[in-house]
Amino acid sequence: MMERSPIIKDHSLSAVFFIVFFFAAFLLNVTWEVCHSMLYDWDPPMHEYIPVIVWMAAKDALWVLIFYFAAAAALLDLFWVEKKNRTGFYIMALCGFMFSVGIELHAQATGRWYYNELMPVIPLLGIGLTPIMQMTLLPSFAAWDAWGVFRSLVKNNFS
Repeated sequence: MMERSPIIKDHSLSAVFFIVFFFAAFLLNVTWEVCHSMLYDWDPPMHEYIPVIVWMAAKDALWVLIFYFAAAAALLDLFWVEKKNRTGFYIMALCGFMFSVGIELHAQATGRWYYNELMPVIPLLGIGLTPIMQMTLLPSFAAWDAWGVFRSLVKNNFS
């Protein structure tokens, strides 16, 4: 049975945490997507660029939530981030790494997208470094940031 957080006293606050978490993951991912979009071989007009970037960041944020729940299931603790459980962060990083390597290998094999000459490529794998870094690092940052924002919200509004 999963542990309940002492800060979260009812299910509505649990929902607030995961909403905050989704938006933290979304904001981190949309920022990353904008920054590394110049490393891909595409140059769409702005009216096409913005929806694609927003859609990709939203999908990435959903994956980040899935990685969090994978860590929670492995640790049998839905709010492992409150305890700063390093294993949870490692699990999220491993999930993100494996997921992004798989996605990038598939994309390169099927021609789904192409890198330009500016993209740092991982030797032997032939896949871009920045998407791997994105999904390996940002999930843990999102969890940490979301917990900090959530803790402040609870302290200031629900005490």
